[in-house]
Amino acid sequence: MRKVLFLILFISTVTFANAQVGLGYLHSDVVSAIAVNTNWEKRFWGEFRLGLDVASFNPQLNINYNIKKDQFFNLYSGIGAGIRFEESFTLSPSFGFVVKPIEKLPQFGINAEASVALSELDTYTMGAIGIRWMFTKKDK
Repeated sequence: MRKVLFLILFISTVTFANAQVGLGYLHSDVVSAIAVNTNWEKRFWGEFRLGLDVASFNPQLNINYNIKKDQFFNLYSGIGAGIRFEESFTLSPSFGFVVKPIEKLPQFGINAEASVALSELDTYTMGAIGIRWMFTKKDK
């Protein structure tokens, strides 16, 4: 049931966001994840993450807010909610940044993030580093 609700929420978010789509990979010692996100250049942006745990895929939906943004750097904070090991609900406040190191490729970013996972089973901190790519529409 939780998976169905998560899927409905994810599809609704993507449908109503009417935004460009990006992909990302976040590597962590705890749980690495692949991500599909809305435009991370907007003030508010959403992201669906799928944890790559061998035992179970852990879906998580994040809503982020850009605190500071310029041409080469975005500083953001957010909150995520997900299911861990299909038996525990997790709430994860996070804080991170995206660096866009190549001027001619503003859709490419290097991402670092710190979060605290609060679940019914336990509480732990997690750091992740990764890459992002935004699929942008070409200007006419």
